[in-house]
Amino acid sequence: MYTFITTMFLVLFFGGIVLGFASMVYFAFIRRRYEQLISLYQQQGFFMPSYHAFMVHLGYFGSFYPVRFFYHLLTGKKIKTGRNSYLSNEPYVFLSSRPAAEVGWVKGYYYFSLAWLVSVTIGAVFGGIDMLLSHMSP
Repeated sequence: MYTFITTMFLVLFFGGIVLGFASMVYFAFIRRRYEQLISLYQQQGFFMPSYHAFMVHLGYFGSFYPVRFFYHLLTGKKIKTGRNSYLSNEPYVFLSSRPAAEVGWVKGYYYFSLAWLVSVTIGAVFGGIDMLLSHMSP
């Protein structure tokens, strides 16, 4: 059992780190489209949560949250803007009316980023369990 946990830690955690570096390379290729989509969206004056708007300025390191926001718009998920209010329909229509060349990368980048985040997180959990088991007396 201990060997399985150690192996899972190594594979998931370090595999996630490799995926993270690969996503940096992928972001370098899509960066212009990312910045262009954000610019077009902001020019329309549509609402974007302040946290996501702040993360836009952090480049790659903040890109997951705005892309997640755009992913939710593309998939039609309702986005809360207040206690009992939701985002109007215009941003959904705006994004869905964009050509696939402009927004097609959003889903791929979202899933790519999510894969490495989940992999590193689960790997870290296995690493924590591995550390606990290694310090227990037999």
